[in-house]
Amino acid sequence: MSDLAVVDDDSATTISTDMTSTTPAASLSNPSSKLISNRAEEELLDLAQNFLLYVAMVIIVVMVTRIYWPHLLKRGRADDSAFGSGAGGRNQVGVEEDSNLTELVEKKNRRSSRRRQSDRAQQVSDALSFNQESTEKDVVLKRLLLCFFGLNFSFVCWGILQERMLTRRYPRYTGEFFGYSYFLVFSNRLWGLIMSGILMIWLKPKRSKGVLIWEYSFPSISNMLSSWCQYEALKYVTFPAQTLFKSFKLAPIMLMGKLLQNKEYPFYDYAVAVVVGSGIALFMSGSENVDFSVSILSYGQQESNTSTGIMMLFLFLFFDSFTGQWQSRMFNKNPDLTVVELLFATSAFSTVLSLITLVHADELGPALDFVWRHNEIHLHFFLFSVCSTVGQLLIFYTIKNFGAVVFAIIMATRVLISIVVSCLLYDHPMTATGFAGLLLVMCGVGYRVKMKAEGKQLIRWKGIEDEEEEEDMVHEWHEHLDM
Repeated sequence: MSDLAVVDDDSATTISTDMTSTTPAASLSNPSSKLISNRAEEELLDLAQNFLLYVAMVIIVVMVTRIYWPHLLKRGRADDSAFGSGAGGRNQVGVEEDSNLTELVEKKNRRSSRRRQSDRAQQVSDALSFNQESTEKDVVLKRLLLCFFGLNFSFVCWGILQERMLTRRYPRYTGEFFGYSYFLVFSNRLWGLIMSGILMIWLKPKRSKGVLIWEYSFPSISNMLSSWCQYEALKYVTFPAQTLFKSFKLAPIMLMGKLLQNKEYPFYDYAVAVVVGSGIALFMSGSENVDFSVSILSYGQQESNTSTGIMMLFLFLFFDSFTGQWQSRMFNKNPDLTVVELLFATSAFSTVLSLITLVHADELGPALDFVWRHNEIHLHFFLFSVCSTVGQLLIFYTIKNFGAVVFAIIMATRVLISIVVSCLLYDHPMTATGFAGLLLVMCGVGYRVKMKAEGKQLIRWKGIEDEEEEEDMVHEWHEHLDM
């Protein structure tokens, strides 16, 4: 969609509409008025087309697999021999009542053999962590500072580059916009595939017996659609609004957790979700000029553009929450599944499907041509991918060594820093109402971190327990990762 409109400080709005300029009340009273704007219809149509394309591709993959690799569609049973990158293999060996001593001895020998073969993988895994019990306190604090500055630097730079590529011209002021959101999705997933592929070769985790190949496609599809929605939203709302809106992830995550896994959440999570939602509404009304006293589906050009951006952000939250909860469900059902295998499989699906999307939408050639013609974007794409890859590795390292609460604190500071830097670099207005909304959101997020940290030692002198590590990892990964 190279002709998509973007409004910024150095360009005029290019969106045109065939609707007359009417007040929101007049539009609502007109029986022939449409429910949503033309721009919102186009975005929903693109989303529906891509979703149906993915469903068709998954069906084709399953059919081909059934013909040539039928064993991949047979669900095995996880046992206690799962090893890999910190894999928390739990004892799942079921012994039948009529099994004899010989079978038990054979099973024990097989497990011992697998353990010996996994020694190198375990040694490599140890390189991603350190023994906190035998490490001096100042060394631990230095590594914590490294995680803090590394995560903030990589994610803030990633956000700045995202806003630069999607909302500013190439060359600046006089050029054209880069409107190929799916090319950014493809770029990120390709680098994720390379990174997870290297980890697969390096760590050699044992393949999960309980996960069928097509089950990886569900989180891959939802993850791609969530990334596409957040990139598209930047064409209608500012980056600070997009970043702050992601703090509302807690609400759809709890909803999906209840629907998919029947999870129970503490009362303070619900209270925080209400507070964060109220703060975001204040910020949007103050800094994005959204009038919540009338229908948000109004037909003024600026109002319809903003409402389209809000719609895309809600879709982002929906797909992103499904991704995290589905993957948590996979870990619960398959104790031998490791984060490395999950990353590799979902990245592989996402890379192939996003490439097919670019070809199907006839955007691959124009996107490559755009990148070829503008030297400035070469560096932006390279740094964008590097920040994404480094950020994901630092997430792994931080949660593995310092736990989820410390990681959540670091990512909360990242939200504030990203908003401040974006306002300074791109001159986004911050009204008093918007600032009050931002403060309310940060108070809600801070209170939730405080409740999660209650009774815990934030800087831990021993590692995370293996039985909780993988599930803890994927939960925090998706609550704070939005690449």
